[in-house]
Amino acid sequence: MDYDIAVLKLERALTFTVTIQPINLPKQGETIISMFVYPIVTGWGRRNGSNSELSSHLIAVEVPLLTKKMCQQLDGYENINDRMICAGYVEGGKDSCIGDSGGPLVLGDVQIGIVSWGMGCALTRSPGVYAALPTLRYFIDEVLMFAANN
Repeated sequence: MDYDIAVLKLERALTFTVTIQPINLPKQGETIISMFVYPIVTGWGRRNGSNSELSSHLIAVEVPLLTKKMCQQLDGYENINDRMICAGYVEGGKDSCIGDSGGPLVLGDVQIGIVSWGMGCALTRSPGVYAALPTLRYFIDEVLMFAANN
């Protein structure tokens, strides 16, 4: 399995404010991988792997995108496919971590990924792996259309 995601239907509508806004989603199949692009991953997960506590505040970290080919050359990442995004520093140091799963990977005002898995946290040659939203857009739209009609 490449990832598991859920689309939630809220009991009541959100009230949008200056600090509460919807995020834009990429178009189905949109290409977002390019060198020197640093999206932001956010979460309340652990800061230093399994020995640390969950964060009490939201943490945001910029992580560089890696091409599929670059990611597949790393040990344990041979099965990376087009439904996944790799992002992280080859030298380690910054990454999503335990407790961040399901969180957003955002580029500008567009959510491009969902935190999925990784080999440890912020380790050398161990980027984070994200479900690629451009490959999930059709699924998301289908679920939203079904929810709107029921």
